Amino acid sequence: MEQKPKKQPPAPAPTQKGKKGVIDKLMGRLISRKLTVWVAATVALGYGMLTSSDWVAVSLTYIGSQAAVDLAAKWKGS
Repeated sequence: MEQKPKKQPPAPAPTQKGKKGVIDKLMGRLISRKLTVWVAATVALGYGMLTSSDWVAVSLTYIGSQAAVDLAAKWKGS
């Protein structure tokens, strides 16, 4: 008698490992640029090229926008 071949489970769907979505790439660049601006402002403050009130404005903008990014990431993850 001939044996029937056993059924194989379906192959998993191909994934896109290593490829990020457009939004993820944009967010990564945005965060990197914000941090670069903040570091540059801190260095400029250290060399006296920026007033303390200007540095506070840059820092508050960085902290506020970073909080918005964190909130969006949590919202997306839930």
